[in-house]
Amino acid sequence: MLYDYACTKCGEVLKDVQQSMKDDPLTKCPACRKNSLERIIYGGLGSFVKGGEPTTMGQLAEKAYKEGYTHINDQQICRYEINDKVDMRELNEKRIHERKERKAHNEKKKKELKEINKMTPKQKDNYIKTGRKK
Repeated sequence: MLYDYACTKCGEVLKDVQQSMKDDPLTKCPACRKNSLERIIYGGLGSFVKGGEPTTMGQLAEKAYKEGYTHINDQQICRYEINDKVDMRELNEKRIHERKERKAHNEKKKKELKEINKMTPKQKDNYIKTGRKK
């Protein structure tokens, strides 16, 4: 790997020093001969959890919440702190109930569409005008 070093005493900068990741960092400055060299840390390749781009749905929701959003893809963001005591059973029951309601609503719509498709053109015109099926 290539590393850059800077001397904290004289300001000397060493660029692109070839070293293994296992090697100890250099400490002695070639210009002032003092043990004051420090590695310059760059972003480069690496992974950071805190403050980096979100990698999980939870991190994405937290970032969106902090930016002021209340929904992601039409789903409400729920924010819970680690110290908060949240009844997860209640939350799961609520989500299950919402899913059942959406499913029942979608099935009702499908049933209505099937009924509309069975109508004659005259019945369809009447349905469009009045909103009633007959």
